[in-house]
Amino acid sequence: MQIFAECLASVNRIEEFLLQGETLYQNYNSKQSKNNMEFEGSLYWSKPQVKKDLITNIDTRYNGEETFISLENVTCAYGNRTVISDVTVDLRGENLITVLGPVGSGKTSLLLAILQEIPLISGKVRKSGSLSYVPQIPWIFSGTVRNNIVFSQCFDKKRYENIIKVCELESDIAAFPEGDLTTVGEHGVVLSGGQRARVGLARALYFNSDIYLLDDPLSAVDAKVGRRLFDNCINGVLKTRMRVLVTHHQQYANYATHVIVMNNGKIFKQGIFSEVVRSRGVLNLLGSIETLTESQEKHLEEEMHHKEYKKLGVEEAEETTLKECIGMTIDDEEKLSGSVSDRKSVV
Repeated sequence: MQIFAECLASVNRIEEFLLQGETLYQNYNSKQSKNNMEFEGSLYWSKPQVKKDLITNIDTRYNGEETFISLENVTCAYGNRTVISDVTVDLRGENLITVLGPVGSGKTSLLLAILQEIPLISGKVRKSGSLSYVPQIPWIFSGTVRNNIVFSQCFDKKRYENIIKVCELESDIAAFPEGDLTTVGEHGVVLSGGQRARVGLARALYFNSDIYLLDDPLSAVDAKVGRRLFDNCINGVLKTRMRVLVTHHQQYANYATHVIVMNNGKIFKQGIFSEVVRSRGVLNLLGSIETLTESQEKHLEEEMHHKEYKKLGVEEAEETTLKECIGMTIDDEEKLSGSVSDRKSVV
């Protein structure tokens, strides 16, 4: 009966989704050409390019146009709340683009606008090339570590092992009792926040896209691991791809060919980093970001030291070890049957 109820609820959700109206404009002007199609108020998508695989160096794309992302006077909103307003950017080629700004400034919304995941009120979104998105809170399903990385792709051992290495997952996987065949549990319950972020990044690398949208993947790891991830992965094996990196770490903007500073849902300033930092008001804005980041890192380091040097007097029974967490599942409900004794208690 319970299984039937769950199936009925799932079918109702699917039906509700399928019956929803279209979110894109109904009255659009389309222009067709040999390799692409363009929609006013929608998106532009051309055939993928010829690209070398990140690891095996094998051609995996068809011939096409230059990789690019173009937003022209884009405004997006949820209901009556505008999340980004009048945004115009033109990003091309195999470059690193960093997006800076305080919390709630519209950095994530900018990536979602590129993905067409939020309602487009006005403007035009165009893009060319395959795309991978690494969200700030990665999606992890209840399977093995390997399945979460390979996902729907064919398993290539050499490519997989190299990606594990550049994503700083080797030591973590070695610590698991069953290695990368360890079941991570519902929503990746046995993984830490940093491990989930690196697994999500590894999955994106394994897909071998032309464009990578990275929503602050370095915020969940400590400073040393974050630096290695940036050098070996984001600015290493991904250097032949377009990378749009949302980050609170100002030092990584020095390596970017284009910097976008967001504030209150609008582009406050964009261009080369050396020119952007000299603009009026940018230093104050970035200074507050850097101070917040240093405070968060200090708190994280203190928390790690506290766990590392924890007093031995704490009862071990109160702590759940990694081995106890591995393969954590929801047990079937237990039911006992019998009768209550009618024996009267003696007072």
